[in-house]
Amino acid sequence: MKNYNKFFKFIDIFLGIMMGIMVVFVFLNVILRFVFNTGLASSEEVSRYTFVFMTFIGAIVAMREGEHLSVDMLVKRFPKKGQLISSIIVNVIILIMMTILTLGSVKMVVQSSGAKTAVLGLPFSFLYSICILSGVCIGVLAIEKIYIAIKHPEDFKLEENDYIEKEFTNDYKEIEQ
Repeated sequence: MKNYNKFFKFIDIFLGIMMGIMVVFVFLNVILRFVFNTGLASSEEVSRYTFVFMTFIGAIVAMREGEHLSVDMLVKRFPKKGQLISSIIVNVIILIMMTILTLGSVKMVVQSSGAKTAVLGLPFSFLYSICILSGVCIGVLAIEKIYIAIKHPEDFKLEENDYIEKEFTNDYKEIEQ
């Protein structure tokens, strides 16, 4: 568990570093284009690929934190057992989709093994490998959530009415008074 938490701490730090790199390169390119009427050719590729990596790595963090976009208006009205079953079904679907993503990404890495990016000369297989990492990590997290829901249902976090609904309800009560 300790190594598990260290891995996610590393991911958080790595995301911050990538964000900093992207901001520096975009800012530098804007200044160079605006002031000197020129730019760095590599800046666009670095920014683009950093953004793609941040997206896929951020998806891992969002899965761990349970922060992916979801429509839970119906689910949060279920009793605990219904929410548990719903969670298992959703995580099985996520696991299937991450398996498809990972297998497809492996094929892309193999197919693009000789191709390189135009400016930086990075192998496309390196760029596509982030999909494999993301698919595997999200799949493992989905398995963990399924395991917890089945073996330790008492640890399952109930979906409660979100704070926006509570705010509207509280505002409405204040107006009535």
